[in-house]
Amino acid sequence: MTPKMIITTILLSLSTIVAAHPGFQLRAVNSTIIISDPTRTTATPSPTGNGITTPLPTQSGMVSNCNTFYKVVSGDTCQSVLSKHNLSFTQLRAWNAGIGDNCQFLLLNTNYCVGVIGGTTTTVAPTPTNGISTPLPTQSGLVDNCDKFYRARPGETCADIVRKIAGNGITLADFLRWNPGVGPECRSMLADTYQCVRVIGFTRPPTTTTGNGVTTPLPTQTGMVGNCNKFEFVDAGEDCGTISQKYGISLEDFKKWNSGATINGCTEMWANTYVCVGIF
Repeated sequence: MTPKMIITTILLSLSTIVAAHPGFQLRAVNSTIIISDPTRTTATPSPTGNGITTPLPTQSGMVSNCNTFYKVVSGDTCQSVLSKHNLSFTQLRAWNAGIGDNCQFLLLNTNYCVGVIGGTTTTVAPTPTNGISTPLPTQSGLVDNCDKFYRARPGETCADIVRKIAGNGITLADFLRWNPGVGPECRSMLADTYQCVRVIGFTRPPTTTTGNGVTTPLPTQTGMVGNCNKFEFVDAGEDCGTISQKYGISLEDFKKWNSGATINGCTEMWANTYVCVGIF
């Protein structure tokens, strides 16, 4: 790669970062490329009208009645800030609008509001009218009729959670519908927040007999063909190749009969669900 190509690649990467952060600016000063955030306040600290001195720098969007601050340090994440100060994401977002809907604009070495005058923090939300106590922190968008919760671990995906609780009979579509804040492709799920894994009135779907007279065991993954007559329960650690070999079928047939499990090269097959290994 030539020096010119290397410079072009670096500039494109920097441009991508700037495009993902509204308000950021890319500029050159004395042959040095600088990314700046004009929304970040760095003036001398001064007491506000509430008598509290606000440390700087801060990000735009902080409420004016803040009385407790925290400076984000290297290694911090949105989740770690919430845990350190016993906050819900809803509270942090309300007091620091600049962090974005999914905390994607949290800045290093910047002060954020973690307490307000007259405000309190709780570990459990008030019991709603449905009689279920909702643990905190939760992610915005959680349905209000949830009666079972799961705390997402760092590195987990929505599919991972659905696999872990497959015995409940919920599908990935159910999970996304009950937790819209994670996004349609689960790219916005926050670690160390509670997600809904069951709602009031939900029951595990019973095994059903299809029109072909064959009883289909549950749970299954979406995309299974309707003329299946032989099933395999997927154990943790199994993949499409091992199951295909076990039943003497081609990998191509397995993928054809289980299209939902074989997206992206069989990376989406769920453990503790049934797949099709034979058809009429």
